[in-house]
Amino acid sequence: GPMGVLASQEDNFLAFSASIAPGAASSAPAATNSAAANPHDMEDPTPEGGFNPGGLKWTAPEGWVDDGESMMRVVTYTIGEVECYITTLSGGAGGVDANINRWVGQMGQEALDEAALAALPKISILATEAPMVEVAGNFKGMSGAERESFKLLGTVVPKDDETIFVKMTGPEAEVDAQKDNFIAFCASIQS
Repeated sequence: GPMGVLASQEDNFLAFSASIAPGAASSAPAATNSAAANPHDMEDPTPEGGFNPGGLKWTAPEGWVDDGESMMRVVTYTIGEVECYITTLSGGAGGVDANINRWVGQMGQEALDEAALAALPKISILATEAPMVEVAGNFKGMSGAERESFKLLGTVVPKDDETIFVKMTGPEAEVDAQKDNFIAFCASIQS
């Protein structure tokens, strides 16, 4: 597809690929765009033919612009040049540590060892204390374009038979300014 579209879907492609396991076929509905402007406000979070966001609800911080859902994303917010989104995948989706290290690699950094992964700060999401990765570097997307001085905040939490990802990326100073909002946003997520 077009380079810009592919670049915007890199994380989703990698998370999807990591979720593939031998054995059973997925029973999850196909991901499609919904006509709903605010999926978190919908009475039925699974519009006919739409993506099942696990019935999640949340409160977005003031100033975050809701870009709605897109393929494999429950919702995407923009704050200036910063992007924050929620994705849910069925099953373990490759595991918490593997996904955190995938994000670290996207920022051009070396993978975290077991001790570093265990030492990550924990934030509250869905009544669980989940690890939060905070990593700065040069983000390189699928298009091959490198974005310098970027930062990533992210958390991964298994819930029942799915895994929930919350990720924020953007210019380092802008992400730093949104860190408290990111943590509050994660804490507001309910199922």
